[in-house]
Amino acid sequence: MKEYELPIAEGFLRPDGKKGIRNGLLVLYTVSCCWHIANTVTLKLREMGYEASISGNDSCFDDPIMIKRLLRLMLHPNVGAVLIVGHGCEFIQAQKLCDFAREHHKPARWFFDQSYGTAESIRHGIEEGEALLREADMCPRTDVYLRDITLSAISCAQDETVKNVSLALGEVFRMHVENGGTVLFDDLVEMEECTLSGADENAAEALACAWQKAKTARENGAVDMERTKYSFIHERLLDIPVQGILKVSRIPKKPGLWYVDTLPDEGTSRAYMPGGAGNHAMETITSGAHIVLEAVGNGSVAGAPVSPVLKITANETTAREMAEDTDLFLGGDHAAEEIIAAVIRTAKGEKTASERLGHMEGMRLTAPKQYCRKG
Repeated sequence: MKEYELPIAEGFLRPDGKKGIRNGLLVLYTVSCCWHIANTVTLKLREMGYEASISGNDSCFDDPIMIKRLLRLMLHPNVGAVLIVGHGCEFIQAQKLCDFAREHHKPARWFFDQSYGTAESIRHGIEEGEALLREADMCPRTDVYLRDITLSAISCAQDETVKNVSLALGEVFRMHVENGGTVLFDDLVEMEECTLSGADENAAEALACAWQKAKTARENGAVDMERTKYSFIHERLLDIPVQGILKVSRIPKKPGLWYVDTLPDEGTSRAYMPGGAGNHAMETITSGAHIVLEAVGNGSVAGAPVSPVLKITANETTAREMAEDTDLFLGGDHAAEEIIAAVIRTAKGEKTASERLGHMEGMRLTAPKQYCRKG
């Protein structure tokens, strides 16, 4: 495709060589006690016209899975700078997160809300956030090619029209992989049937283990079967070679199709499963997705921090009655081309519906006690 031959946008070159299509501030909170401060700072900065989003951790405990997610979010190429808001008595420490970000050359600052009080913490957070955004604006620019963008797909609100979207996504993914791009998926049902056929021996073994783990999780009730009732994995991924499996918050080592294993090997729990479209999207964002393509059936009003979510539907009623929440209606014969065009517009800086409406639903998970440890 000619779209892969020339640059499609001007992006942001990170010290690790990755390219971002957004350059906003990520506000992280380390425990639910400081969520109000972090959220207020984020909203105030957005009201001032800045690009800012929020995510964080609810539990007081030291959850290794959550720590991996927070570390990876800070390093995401769409993140220009990080402000960490801590409380002081939780195990996940703001200063350690900040040190990690700085070690990886990401502009970062931190503070404890208990050191200032509510009003002063908000004022201080806004001041620090503005300073960080000025640092982020100094990031060198670079040409972004379509192949530089990592795509992922989710589907939480489904109906019979989702299959039409999935067929178009299948064509998009095939083109993207064939032209050197990267695609992530994390759907569980029918994974064995439709992915093992294209995987090499090592990837097939890892995928088989992940499929068995997912099967056990379903049988134990850790996976919501309603979400997978209308599976469209088969049409979307069949015969595309799978490069391998990504554990929680790992990123691909090379381009191609990758399966994101969202279930920790230590055991499965509802606390680790995506809750709704926002958290479902976060599972692939923490593995590096620049843009999330959401196949929408009956409608969806959620979004995610860090990476834009493009809502795509083939349902005329949804497109009409939820127009402000929907980015793309597929009603013609050139669906794949329309999706690629929407991806390019988003990479150029056009805001998606969820971005315009201020949706920042992200990962707020509490660690089950069997996974908590002091450290």
